[in-house]
Amino acid sequence: MNVQKQTAQFREVKSTGTFVREFHASKATGVFIYQNEKIRFLANRAESMSLLKQNGLRALTHQEALILIDQNPELDRQLYTERFWLADEGSELSGYYTFNEKGKLTEGKGDPKITVYVLKGSQPMMMQVMGGANEHYFIDTHNDPSWDASVVVGVKDDFAIAPKTEEKANIIGITAEQLFELRRDSIQELSEAQNILGSNSLQKTIRLIEALRARE
Repeated sequence: MNVQKQTAQFREVKSTGTFVREFHASKATGVFIYQNEKIRFLANRAESMSLLKQNGLRALTHQEALILIDQNPELDRQLYTERFWLADEGSELSGYYTFNEKGKLTEGKGDPKITVYVLKGSQPMMMQVMGGANEHYFIDTHNDPSWDASVVVGVKDDFAIAPKTEEKANIIGITAEQLFELRRDSIQELSEAQNILGSNSLQKTIRLIEALRARE
């Protein structure tokens, strides 16, 4: 494929909303996807990396991909069954693994949503979102770099995954004791909690407050 600069073709996936080619949502995930709108897009690794570089983007590491897809249902849905190249190359791992909140892999099969099947090899990593009964992700390092990906996925060069809720609270000096003061029956205080935590989910905010109260 003759790679040309395709800045306008990249779409940033949003965390909420319904979309196919156009995105109507309020919160960005930081992840950009390139997909040919007229024909099934296929790109080998060199072409994928070239498209990303031309547009000021980079490939995801496998840890970043696992965390971001797990945290963003819309991204999960957009990448379902798709194959895309990762930044990593080679792996000594083989078989079923589960990952934690930092994307670290631990041997063994667990909840399918956090289970990855890894194929050992020395080649660049390709990931596919499987959504299967045993595993949700497949990572292949046994492939040929000339194999095709169905989409190109990347983030900006300076992208970094935001810290989790509790880490955010600590960074800005919010203590557990202060959060205890937020009352579930107060809309104003719930709104304040959402602003503090950077969350757009009312239920997540409520669950966090309840968990904090349980520590008392």
